[in-house]
Amino acid sequence: MSKLADAIRRSQRTESAPMGFGAARPAAKATMLVGVIAGSAVAVTAAKEAGADVIVFDSRAKAVAPAAAEKLKAAAGATPLGIWAPLTADAVAPLHEAGVDFLAFEPESTAAAVLLNEDLGYVLVLPQGPDELFL
Repeated sequence: MSKLADAIRRSQRTESAPMGFGAARPAAKATMLVGVIAGSAVAVTAAKEAGADVIVFDSRAKAVAPAAAEKLKAAAGATPLGIWAPLTADAVAPLHEAGVDFLAFEPESTAAAVLLNEDLGYVLVLPQGPDELFL
């Protein structure tokens, strides 16, 4: 199960009011996730420190090596980290082993074999002006 899916479930979970004597009202819980698209390891660290719930590393120009993904995951810490990059089926397993939680992909340029790893989360990136048939 991906950390992204867990974070989405936590944001949608409702909790019952406490019973008995004590605080009358618990603190309000966030109902959405704040995500940041970062283009460098420095931006990933800044997003984590700013309190982002989800970080997407944007590397659409080139593939991300597993060693670079490990550095990005170290910069993100416990925050769910996704990669938005050109993907091949052979590159998915090493990225998952490096600590990447989910992959952002574009449907026109991503082979279906990339989406077979059930341990990763996947985020579909819609085109700028999707037509009705695409949706």
